Amino acid sequence: MAVPIKRLQVRIMLAMLVGAMLFAVMAAVLGYRAAYQRTFDEGTEQVNGLLDAVDKTLAIGAYTGDKVLLQDVIDGMARNELVARVDVLDARGTVLVRQYGHRGPMEAVVNHAGQMTARKLAAPFDKSESVGEVQVYADVDSLHQEARKVANNLAWMMGIQSTVLALLLYVMVYKAVTRPIQRLADQLRSLPPGTSAQLPVPRGHRDDEIGTLVESANVLLASNHSALRNERTLRAEIEKMEAQYRQIFDASSAGIFVLDHDGRLVNCNPTALRILGGDPSDVNRFKAADIIHDVFARPDHVLNLIDQSLRLGGTVSDDLELLGPGDASRWVHCLISVQHAEGWPQHRTAQDDFHVEGVMYDITDRKSAEAQARHLAEHDALTGARNRRATEDMLERLLIEATADSQPVSVLFLDLDGFKQINDQHGHHAGDQVLVQCAQRMRLALRRSSDVVGRLGGDEFVILLKGVGACDPLLIQLTQQLMASVCAPIALDGGVTVSVGVSVGIACSPEHGLTGRQLLLAADEAMYAVKHTGKDAFAMAIR
Repeated sequence: MAVPIKRLQVRIMLAMLVGAMLFAVMAAVLGYRAAYQRTFDEGTEQVNGLLDAVDKTLAIGAYTGDKVLLQDVIDGMARNELVARVDVLDARGTVLVRQYGHRGPMEAVVNHAGQMTARKLAAPFDKSESVGEVQVYADVDSLHQEARKVANNLAWMMGIQSTVLALLLYVMVYKAVTRPIQRLADQLRSLPPGTSAQLPVPRGHRDDEIGTLVESANVLLASNHSALRNERTLRAEIEKMEAQYRQIFDASSAGIFVLDHDGRLVNCNPTALRILGGDPSDVNRFKAADIIHDVFARPDHVLNLIDQSLRLGGTVSDDLELLGPGDASRWVHCLISVQHAEGWPQHRTAQDDFHVEGVMYDITDRKSAEAQARHLAEHDALTGARNRRATEDMLERLLIEATADSQPVSVLFLDLDGFKQINDQHGHHAGDQVLVQCAQRMRLALRRSSDVVGRLGGDEFVILLKGVGACDPLLIQLTQQLMASVCAPIALDGGVTVSVGVSVGIACSPEHGLTGRQLLLAADEAMYAVKHTGKDAFAMAIR
């Protein structure tokens, strides 16, 4: 019994066989062309390879005029079946030796070969000098024959392979598609009908498996079509929104985190983990930690921001320092918002019924740049001591603090003796070294975090001592230590050793003034009094 052509599986088989034949023909043609060209190119490359192997030997033979050597070499080349003729010419273009390939010295063969490869022969001792040329005529007939042979074999293989694949594909389609569809249609047909609504049967599929599938599906689809359609639409929209929010959350350049009322991490994005010094594998570790106290350098500041957000009912922000390994500090700009969460566990009190949402940006580079700019603005570029303006500002600040605490402040005005002679004799570079060494020695001699070393300009320095008064024995002791340290020999580049003296004027608050300007002026006058009476000493300002 013949299978009717309207059956779907028969139509699929016929379509696949026709398609396979067309594909086999196109694949064979393309494969033939590709293999032919590749084989032809390989033959040409083989001829070039022969030249690469013998060009130096031919150059020596052409240079010495040794025709026996040249003849031996081109005899070997002519044995290759791809070579039709080999000529070696001298520098004037005269043929020195010639050898024909296996086809013999037939002019028709040479003319038919057509493809000639020439290469200049360089002198053995001077590559810029040409001693001749070698010309190789390829046997194009041999190249074409070999290329056609390889191409024919490949074309047949591709044709057979395409046909076999088409048959295998048909079998797979029948087992994987046609037969399962028929089974599904039988299962759907057995379901009880729920409604009279019908799906239209696609045109041309009234009597095939597709038509049977549609007729059987109408029984089930009519009863739940509307509900499924609405549910799928809603689910697709929710999934799309969730995917968009998840993509924004994960790809955001800002760190996003959520904390519970105890400061425990509820959720965060990869950027937040990276800013906090971790990676995605550390998320459980951070969830088990008290983020506020274990991550931020000032937990009280973070708690204050949370309290502000609770009181104001909005978002608050500030720059926060993070704890980290080593001395390097890391900073973030953090926005904090407290949200009351409905439906949280019932055992929590009303005060606990909230969570903290935060967004952070890494501003470490900005903070570092600000600190560097501030340091450059307040410190002398050569010695590292505070510059004039920063020294005067620090003095006024110390005086305000000292007045509030009823503590004295002392100002030492230092001028280096003999510095100009060093500058004139050894140059400005040596003078700079002296200034740097003296400033360093001043800082080491004080050894007090509350004391300040400043450079007013040239070889004039100012030292501010907090909590040290005119009657304090420590004032004289520190002054003597400073002078001894500064006056010690200084080794310059090149092995030269120099020494400077120092004249020091001292003024104390409140005895010699209550403002920074008054104290600096009094200390300066005391220093000049030392200069006029012999230098290399110290003196207290006149009351």
